[in-house]
Amino acid sequence: MLRNYVLILANTGMRHGTEALDLKWKNLLWIKERDETYLGLFVDGKTGQRPLVARDSAIRPFERQVGLNPALAGMTLNEVIEAKLDEYVFVTRLGQRAARANLSRNFEKLLEKLGLVYGADGKKRTLYSWRHFYATLDLQRGVSTHVLSWQMGNSTGVLDRFYSKLSPFMNPGLHSGRDLREEKLELKKTVAVSEPPQPTASMPLEVQDTFNTSQKAPALLAATKAFDLFDAGKLSESALLIALGVSRAGYDPSEELRLRALTAFEAERLSEDGLTRVLGG
Repeated sequence: MLRNYVLILANTGMRHGTEALDLKWKNLLWIKERDETYLGLFVDGKTGQRPLVARDSAIRPFERQVGLNPALAGMTLNEVIEAKLDEYVFVTRLGQRAARANLSRNFEKLLEKLGLVYGADGKKRTLYSWRHFYATLDLQRGVSTHVLSWQMGNSTGVLDRFYSKLSPFMNPGLHSGRDLREEKLELKKTVAVSEPPQPTASMPLEVQDTFNTSQKAPALLAATKAFDLFDAGKLSESALLIALGVSRAGYDPSEELRLRALTAFEAERLSEDGLTRVLGG
């Protein structure tokens, strides 16, 4: 059970203790968005009840917890979630609710056995460290403290104060300039593949018109590719704006491009300034 507990803490960012140990199966739900399904949770913490989305890596530990509970014998995770059972998630093989002190004590013994009691900063590791682990990974991926604050139930001010001293180590590729170089290389590849040939003056006017019309598709493909890279976290917002050519004279975003920008803004991946520039403001 400790194994499942640790993996779920590491992949949800919820607080060890009250938030995790008070979690019941009725607090879990499946979230459907377009063609994707995500695992959502409602936890009760010191800031009140809040929703959060678990990483996909948390699903298997939850499935094992279902199999561990004798009261849920023969049930699947889907069946347990649909049944909205008023049962605690973290129970032992004997059906007993997990105790915070027992979890902490056994985790400390495990760290001692592995020689991992203290981190590189000299501080002692605890089960609460998994919450910092979760936050650090998201910040390394470029998730803003604004987005992270909703998931973790902390204010942006708290997150900024706690993690600001580590920020250079969280994004070494960004600070070293390597990420920007890679973005430029990726952008050059995209432009090289998508840059259309230009019509010549020797072409008849009607042929030139047809030629120009037929070349609109590659430009749209380039914009789509740039947005795909941005959504995948491989392109920064500034590189995206360069790829779209928002500063070029005659820039005229398509309806598809406007929709992609609005969707990215709604998902809090694109800033309001970035949205305005993509829309042509």
